[in-house]
Amino acid sequence: MPKVSVVIPVYNAEKYLNRCLDSVVNQKFIDWECILIDDGSSDNSGIICDDYAQKDKRFKTIHKRNGGPSVARNEGIKNSTGKYLCFIDSDDWVDSLYLQQLIENAIEDVPSLIITGFIKEDINGPSKHEHKDELYTEESFHKMFEERKFCFEGYPFGKLYNIELINNNNIRFNPHVKFSEDLIFNLDYILCIKHIKFISGTAYHYMNDNPSSLIKSYHSFESEYTGYKTFFEVLEKCKRKFSMTNKELTSMEIGLAHFAMRAVKTIYRPGKNAKNAQERKYIITHSFSNRDKSVLNKIKGELSLIDRTICSLIIHDRIIILDFFLTAFFRLRYNKILRRLYK
Repeated sequence: MPKVSVVIPVYNAEKYLNRCLDSVVNQKFIDWECILIDDGSSDNSGIICDDYAQKDKRFKTIHKRNGGPSVARNEGIKNSTGKYLCFIDSDDWVDSLYLQQLIENAIEDVPSLIITGFIKEDINGPSKHEHKDELYTEESFHKMFEERKFCFEGYPFGKLYNIELINNNNIRFNPHVKFSEDLIFNLDYILCIKHIKFISGTAYHYMNDNPSSLIKSYHSFESEYTGYKTFFEVLEKCKRKFSMTNKELTSMEIGLAHFAMRAVKTIYRPGKNAKNAQERKYIITHSFSNRDKSVLNKIKGELSLIDRTICSLIIHDRIIILDFFLTAFFRLRYNKILRRLYK
């Protein structure tokens, strides 16, 4: 049994895939397996995966129909045989000491999560996101929320998980949630562990070569709203288990509000997810309970002017005014974008 399983979901990544897989091959720590999930790629990604699996028996390729990153990661978890688990995205890469640093900091026989920093690579050049060495026990998890640490650590990369704990508690990525599904996964995970250890180092390189996309990162209302409600429920579990105060909850509730605002905005954005006026009013009227409104009212002052306005109109049931406001806002916004494109 290998010490660590590396899961890499792959979808049409031929441009970056060799760099990613070579960085795994070049690890100083050699007791690993790498599960490559070819998620229905239509380019040469599947062939590249098979080539690495043929040359190095530590690689295993699984070809499947396209189902999205959550389904692919779940398939990787299912097929992992190591004691520990980590994820790498197929367009990213890692330095040669990456796995060694994670394993050296693993806490034996204590359910835990190890978190390391990363380097963000984009059109503006590399930028470091680094942590200082710090250990949180279950009794101090609430402090981590107050310091707004974990809400910015939602991504699955740069982390070392315990596979047995994941499987025993049936922790999986929710395939119906398309935005921040990894944050929800991580919150489900920390509900089952005793220690979270942040370590210094930036051996992971996160490729973000299209940071300005406005459209592709939004999904259907159903998906965005499912994410919002799922996040709400797991946050309530964290609140109860870790005895979190209102101050400690604030950063996560701001994240919750962003989920809600994404869901509302989705039905107004031009495109396949847009709804007509009657549908929009019905959705907003029936989607936010008094409990939802109470949370939005609490943290609306922390939001942008646009989101603060949306929250206030929802809280006070000014649905007709909200519909007029958002219809006008997105019409003006997208007309402005189109004018820029066709100059």
